[in-house]
Amino acid sequence: MKKLDQYRERIFSASITEIVLLMLFMILAVATLYKADRDKYKSAIEEVFDTEIVSYIDSLSIDSIKTSQTLQDLKNKMTSLDSDSLLQEISELQEFKDKNRGPDVCGLQNDRSERLINQLDNESIILFNIEFSKYNNKYRLYFYPSNEHVNNVKLNIVTPNISKRRFDFEYNKNGKINFNELRNFLEPIKNSRRINQNDSRCNTKEYKNKGLCLECVYQVSIIDKNVSASDLKQVYKVLEGYFYVRKD
Repeated sequence: MKKLDQYRERIFSASITEIVLLMLFMILAVATLYKADRDKYKSAIEEVFDTEIVSYIDSLSIDSIKTSQTLQDLKNKMTSLDSDSLLQEISELQEFKDKNRGPDVCGLQNDRSERLINQLDNESIILFNIEFSKYNNKYRLYFYPSNEHVNNVKLNIVTPNISKRRFDFEYNKNGKINFNELRNFLEPIKNSRRINQNDSRCNTKEYKNKGLCLECVYQVSIIDKNVSASDLKQVYKVLEGYFYVRKD
């Protein structure tokens, strides 16, 4: 919330010229995002601009976006808006950014002061090495944290459950593995990195796992032994709800 308040203060203290320049920068950023992943961002950009602008961006190469006369004309159009309308446009673009920005990987944030792991770029960002195995029709999931994370006092104050654990699983009545105990272990780990929880948007499904509300997500690696592809898929699905999963 503090960061959002600082953003608002900068906007409202800026001159119209400064706001227009910021607007152009955001337009170019949105256009570049759209070119990078058209299907993902098309509908969101159409809500802010119009279909004509989106169709035009479709015809541009990435290099020509920055020199586009149409986008320059759009900047000039913004100049003619009154300050309230301009701020509304900026607010809508910020909303678009918040909707589509995912959380960082913990330990890779640009601001090193925000990291709890890998503060000097010389530590592992893997919180757990995970092993999923099957023996005698029983499933086991082992969590092995690295010693550097176990001994990281600051990390352990913020994030719970950084310890070696083993979970034994059985099939439930629907023929699926029952992961309830595992979820109870993982939920506090993920929730420990939530931010801006006073923002009402962070209580919605649309935003709760976006970068606005979740500072970062820890990364884990997983190896499997003697398990079927379908069983492994179930485990991936659960873990990916809480971590970035690196598949070794």
